[in-house]
Amino acid sequence: MYQLLTLLNGAICAVMIAINGTLTNHYGLFTATVIIHIVGTLFSLGVLLVRRDKIRPPKGLPLWMYLGGAIGLLTSLSNNFCIGKISITSILALGLFGQAVTALVIDRTGLLGMEKRPFRPSSLVGVAFALAGIVFMLDFGEHSALWAILVATGGGVSGVFSRTVNARLSYHVGALDGSFINHLVGLPLSILAMVILGRSEVFPGFFPQVWMYIGGTMGVATVLLLNVVVPKLPAFQVTMLTFAAEVFAGVAIDLLVGTDISGKTFIGGLIVAAGMGLNMVLERLDERRALQNQKAG
Repeated sequence: MYQLLTLLNGAICAVMIAINGTLTNHYGLFTATVIIHIVGTLFSLGVLLVRRDKIRPPKGLPLWMYLGGAIGLLTSLSNNFCIGKISITSILALGLFGQAVTALVIDRTGLLGMEKRPFRPSSLVGVAFALAGIVFMLDFGEHSALWAILVATGGGVSGVFSRTVNARLSYHVGALDGSFINHLVGLPLSILAMVILGRSEVFPGFFPQVWMYIGGTMGVATVLLLNVVVPKLPAFQVTMLTFAAEVFAGVAIDLLVGTDISGKTFIGGLIVAAGMGLNMVLERLDERRALQNQKAG
């Protein structure tokens, strides 16, 4: 079930990225980011009020548990910094590499209070396919844009830390409350980024197309889903399943709207998805063998 929820999260992310991209084209990056956070904050607050939930974070929680929204904002800004400096395909590939490495470290060490998950030999299959997919998507002629390469990789690292921190907070306050706090923390920081970095953006007035503004509600849904699945699945598996779902949902969106499809990204996604599918089958077989050995013993 949790694997299906992770795939659903990836599909929602693809739709959200497309909608937020349209919003960004109209308002500019930093103004759009503020609008997205306002919508997400108000939507999650509205759901909490309808449910008559009271947000009462337990006393004594460390400050870092409230920083998921701030770290997530870094991920968005880093990805947008790289646009125009390296290809979109390379941004995706390098971000996936940063996510994969960080996820493996968290799984192995139990960083940030997550469950330690010993590395199984069968996991090498997923790692190998993931690396193959990443290498396939990279544009090796872009080595001169060193800063953009480092920033894109760092965006992947911060993305995993953001969802992990949010999951740790939701363990104490609940998944929906955690999503609200995530957007609430990100909102003033997005406004600060707009004031400092987005001074050249000219506000064109509000556009009447309501669908352009629902990306923030989808952001609430993705944070909510991740708050549920992250404590239950290995971080590496969450990373790869989300990426594969994003790629295929993105291809479906491109076909619907008639835009060009990146063949390298699609094939790279196929390689990653094949590796994750095979990896999950091998893990199930390992679990069955271990259970049979326990019964035999």
